Amino acid sequence: MEQLKESVYILDDSFFADAYQQIKDVEHWLLIEHSETRYPVYNLYLWVFLKNEKVALHVDFHEPNKTIDGTSFVKSYAEGFEAGEKAFKERFPTDPKQLYGEHADAIVNEMHKALCHEPNRIFEGEGWIASVNNQQPREIRHSVVGWYGYFGGLLKSYDTIENNNELLFKKLIKCEHSLINVPVDTISESYNGKGKGKRGPYINKAKKEAITYFISLIEGHIEKAIRDGKEPDEEKIINKAYIALENKRANGGGPMYAKRTLSGYLPAPERKKLFGEIRQRLSRQFKQYMK
Repeated sequence: MEQLKESVYILDDSFFADAYQQIKDVEHWLLIEHSETRYPVYNLYLWVFLKNEKVALHVDFHEPNKTIDGTSFVKSYAEGFEAGEKAFKERFPTDPKQLYGEHADAIVNEMHKALCHEPNRIFEGEGWIASVNNQQPREIRHSVVGWYGYFGGLLKSYDTIENNNELLFKKLIKCEHSLINVPVDTISESYNGKGKGKRGPYINKAKKEAITYFISLIEGHIEKAIRDGKEPDEEKIINKAYIALENKRANGGGPMYAKRTLSGYLPAPERKKLFGEIRQRLSRQFKQYMK
């Protein structure tokens, strides 16, 4: 997918500020069309770029008032997406006989590992979701857009398999990563000459704050249920916590508080384990208090 020579464009900060206003209430992927085929774009900042014919470029690296046509990169995304779909099929079996066969456990867990935990050297994070979560494509070139498409193809393939076999995935995925090892993605800002992603610490801090807030919501609901002499209802409490998160996001909390983003950092098995640990701890504390 890499090309030997290609132009590099650095997007201006104003683009991301405007883009955020367009995507702040979106919780899922959006579609882009190429050659009468529609492709999901999981990175919403990239979706805005691909739909925009005049995207502002950074004045420190380009001529003043210079723009770029984002729609001219749609083909690169589409080609990368199709390559990602092909790679998924080559790596993972999709036939029901194999998915529900004797190796089902290993297959599904391997998919989950690839989704959330494998090193992602392209986007300096872990898992395919590193290409989605709060990644701002500041440095644009056709190969970079192609890589976004590639991981989009992988994500779409995974989503299709999981949605069609929900019970199988719910039963078999066993995430061994603890809360502190939740995947961390960084934002590449290689145009600063260092390539270390100066916004990485900021994103990591925001992510931890969102997770901490989510945990505090769960603790509050579980404690109330215990004090009222009721059994904490996991599903209802998790849903209430997500509603509170979305309200915080709507009031300026930032994209980290989006349900989809936090779900990526805390997959269902980890949320279930977390809920159980909190309930056990608070129940023990309450019993000691009542003695």
